[in-house]
Amino acid sequence: MSCYTDFLTLNSAHGSRTEFSVCTERCVKRPGKDKLDELVKLNSLTFLALNRSALTMGFRIRTKTLGVLLIAFDLIFKSTAICSAQGVNFGNPAAPPPPPVFAPVPSPLTSLTGIRKTLNSYGVTISGIYTTDAFGNVSGGIRTGATYQGLLELDLDVDLEKSIGLKGGSFHISGFEIHGTSLSKGYTGDLSTVSNIDGYDTARFAEYWYEQSMFDDRFSLKIGQFLADNEFYYSDYSNLFVCGSFGAFTFLGDNYPFVPTYPLSALGVRLLLHPMPQLDFKIGLYSGSTLSENTNNSGLPNIRGRDGIMTFWEVDYKVNHDPNASGLPATYKLGCMFHSRYDGFLNSNPDSFNRSGYGFYATIDQAIWQKTATDKQAKAPSLGLFFRIGLMPPAFGFVSRYVDAGFNYNGLFAGRNEDIFGIGVTHSGISREANRNNQGGLQYTSETLIEVTYAAKLTSWLTLQPDFQYIFNPGGTFAAQNATVIGLRSTLTF
Repeated sequence: MSCYTDFLTLNSAHGSRTEFSVCTERCVKRPGKDKLDELVKLNSLTFLALNRSALTMGFRIRTKTLGVLLIAFDLIFKSTAICSAQGVNFGNPAAPPPPPVFAPVPSPLTSLTGIRKTLNSYGVTISGIYTTDAFGNVSGGIRTGATYQGLLELDLDVDLEKSIGLKGGSFHISGFEIHGTSLSKGYTGDLSTVSNIDGYDTARFAEYWYEQSMFDDRFSLKIGQFLADNEFYYSDYSNLFVCGSFGAFTFLGDNYPFVPTYPLSALGVRLLLHPMPQLDFKIGLYSGSTLSENTNNSGLPNIRGRDGIMTFWEVDYKVNHDPNASGLPATYKLGCMFHSRYDGFLNSNPDSFNRSGYGFYATIDQAIWQKTATDKQAKAPSLGLFFRIGLMPPAFGFVSRYVDAGFNYNGLFAGRNEDIFGIGVTHSGISREANRNNQGGLQYTSETLIEVTYAAKLTSWLTLQPDFQYIFNPGGTFAAQNATVIGLRSTLTF
């Protein structure tokens, strides 16, 4: 009897909570190619079973948190072990061809290859990303249950030098289509935002801008409507994580009114000075408010004089980023932001009414180990750390102290150099002033979140990412118990 048949029998008799791991173990013990065939069948059935359950709104997950987490990671880990045993090395193009069952799978939009080549000859590039999150709160928070969210992003880029001969010129336009239910708002009640694709259900313009580079790319000007968090306050390593706080949520989103970060962009201008290869100076000036997501659900421009101006300043220093550099790469950033004045409350701090506000931040991305690649085209296993800190005066800030840190490990398993394993921690300290005039109400303290994730690149266009999050003091108060979240992200690029 095959392990695939075992699963069907066990699942019908006892349910699907523990049989995944049992059947996977039986698959690993099977010889040769049979092992691969059976595992592929089992992984496919398991993936469908997990997502079918997660898509049922309000589904209550009763299995133990640790057991479910181990099952999710077990499926990925067992697959990588078998791939290595069979000589499948996705991280090394010079490795022997994989068995047919793991042969490279063409993109679903391969039929558009001809159209894309034609457009590319005129400097036009079209692309897209579809991201889905099936996540569940298994304990704590407001209530337990599961949700599904999706984000479709479509992009069009034009190289104006190729198309009309304008050297250094480029144009970009993109749009978001957001759908699904927020786990943070309805289940965990956290500030950090469990999913960084969380947003108001709508189709909206994301960005549209023109950029002109000059003086041998030593200076560039961008003008249009765009996201500030694509330019400022980001970490390359922290982008791995699913939680929105590792992006711009919490420190930016909870301190400024409708700041131009995902999914809300704002009219603005960005100046970049690149005096030497290692050094960048950036300044961004944006409309002071994008309005709320449901008020401005189309992404069209908003200009109101009473909303003031939002500005960012940042200096970036890069080390060993040259392709021929022998040392470990690193990036160090220092920045600040300033909002001139908002007509209303700047944030949830009672003292932030009708006033300006400012804050400071620092970011470090540092590789601490990198294996020497035997093939220059292959991605070498590596380990990198990140650290970010943000401060805003407690007199008018809500999240007055913010810090996150963690690591990325590429190539945790042999032959899986494109996969990334990461652990990250965020901490949002709430200003003491936010409790003023709140006598007898909920008292704010802080919120801390731990995330463990593994992004498995299955093909050039598909990534699956099992994820675990544990939230201390959801919402920054003691009103709810600590929340435990598990889920699966899929990312399809085309």
